[in-house]
Amino acid sequence: MARSMPRAHGPAIDALRIVLAAAGIAGLIAAFNYVVDPLQIFHRPWFYPARYTSDPRLGNAGLIESQRFDTAFMGTSFSYAMRQSEIDDALGGKSLKLAMSGGTSKEQFVVLSAALRKQPQRIVWQMDDYMFRDSGDVDAYLKSDLYRRDVAGLSSYLFDLGTGREALWIVLGLWKPTRRLGFRLNEIGYLKFDRDDPAELNTVPEGVNLSAAFNQSNAKSAFEQNLKNPGLAFSSFSDKMAANFDRDALALIRANPGVKFIVYFPPSSILDPVAIRTISKATFEMIQRFHEYQLRRLSELPNVSVFDFRDVEAITHDLSLYRDTIHYLPDTNKKLLAFIASGQHQVDRAKPTAALERLRGQVERYVPPSD
Repeated sequence: MARSMPRAHGPAIDALRIVLAAAGIAGLIAAFNYVVDPLQIFHRPWFYPARYTSDPRLGNAGLIESQRFDTAFMGTSFSYAMRQSEIDDALGGKSLKLAMSGGTSKEQFVVLSAALRKQPQRIVWQMDDYMFRDSGDVDAYLKSDLYRRDVAGLSSYLFDLGTGREALWIVLGLWKPTRRLGFRLNEIGYLKFDRDDPAELNTVPEGVNLSAAFNQSNAKSAFEQNLKNPGLAFSSFSDKMAANFDRDALALIRANPGVKFIVYFPPSSILDPVAIRTISKATFEMIQRFHEYQLRRLSELPNVSVFDFRDVEAITHDLSLYRDTIHYLPDTNKKLLAFIASGQHQVDRAKPTAALERLRGQVERYVPPSD
């Protein structure tokens, strides 16, 4: 009797093997990422020291899950370098800083919504004009599904090779030789998890001399550049800012009536509104209307305290505190927190635009310093 010949493997069997092999590798990656969990989305570190990233758009998702806090702080580049200890010392409680340089109101809505699921008692929210600019799809620059903790977001985190790279180097950092190499990879930007103390993320080290960056000369130079290039001064401003404020700020506050919100408007230098008014009075008036609208709407909400520092001459007219027309010396944050703690410059609900009216008068009278 003739023996039957073994059947050749068909393309379908080969394809199945490839799929199974790929699924097995993906499963191993996901399992390893879950065990190490660089962002601490699922659990705290088990056998290795925690690491944190200086990229707040990525790192905030993990900080919200891993840190204990009763106060969430949100802001932009104005308050980016603020220390959590400064917030705690001034206002009490345990804070978590979530500020993002250049953050849009869409981004801030996503991040604060995630923080509010942890039921904090208080939100301290530094607002400025630029954050309410009309921006694109938030998913293009923020992993919003990870903040929402939906299946897509958690899956993309677990199966991501970037997560695996960070997880691998966190484990390799347990040994001195590879730890040194890891530090070097952090320096060149290959690795993102570059800090071991979440309270020190995006802060200026104590004792650093900032006078080379923050001085009257730089402030005046930025002012002159704004006058020469109007787009630098207000290219992002439009009538859509009010709608963005309603959608991303007002709606969030109204949806959380049991949470206390402290909203403050930071003190740009007097050169900023002067430059805008010099270039375009129409744009200046549009921005003023937006400011008035914000203050009136916020003042109507019983769970909101509003502080307006835009007319505080002791700060805004001291150009030595600025590195351009808007960004002030990081130590200024301590003064603002002290004002909030003592109730100074709090907006009167009966006269919510009083500070703006004073600022308008200052702008009209101000004469920029000459060389």
